[in-house]
Amino acid sequence: MIHVLVADDMLVVREGLKTILNRTGDIRVAGTSRTCKETLEKLKRESFDILILDLIMPDRSGLGLLIDIKQAGITLPILVYTGKEEFQFGIACFQAGAKGYLTKEDGDLTKLPDAIRNLHTGGTWWSSELTHRIRLMIENPDLLSPHEKLSAREFEVFYMIASGKEVKEIANALDIKNGTVRTYRARIAEKTGLDSDYKIIQYCFRRGIVE
Repeated sequence: MIHVLVADDMLVVREGLKTILNRTGDIRVAGTSRTCKETLEKLKRESFDILILDLIMPDRSGLGLLIDIKQAGITLPILVYTGKEEFQFGIACFQAGAKGYLTKEDGDLTKLPDAIRNLHTGGTWWSSELTHRIRLMIENPDLLSPHEKLSAREFEVFYMIASGKEVKEIANALDIKNGTVRTYRARIAEKTGLDSDYKIIQYCFRRGIVE
């Protein structure tokens, strides 16, 4: 039996996935959580085989949670299951340690059990397009979109800026100094050419990274 933790802020999604996955016979939703903080606490306290993670959480982005899980030395496979398209967050999730990515579309829901089984046996679950972009990141990063050139942490700061957060808010959320946020901001400008908050917001809005 594959024991799964589902982390999603929407009750209807958590309960829906529980109903669907518990019918498979070999997968069981052994726990659910609605915030990043609750998810990390459960991972430290309980044992699961797979984490299914949404990227849009009420207290912090799921990307930030991916980074925290990696830094905490928690090694279970993580499948990102989100409404955000791959081209927006896929590279950053890969860099942060995720092993697979599925979007919340009707067709992808039927793939979810197979994706879970694949991760449980040591595999990954990336689309052919994301696999191609991961290869580009390694072999020829100049061909990537500007935001895909960022590290996972840089992208998290990038996303928070695009969401309208000030330096102090970002520093408090990430438990880092204001100067460290500014250092990340300088790296973001160097890698993307987006040298103002307005340009970052405009860029992310046009690509659907933020709404």
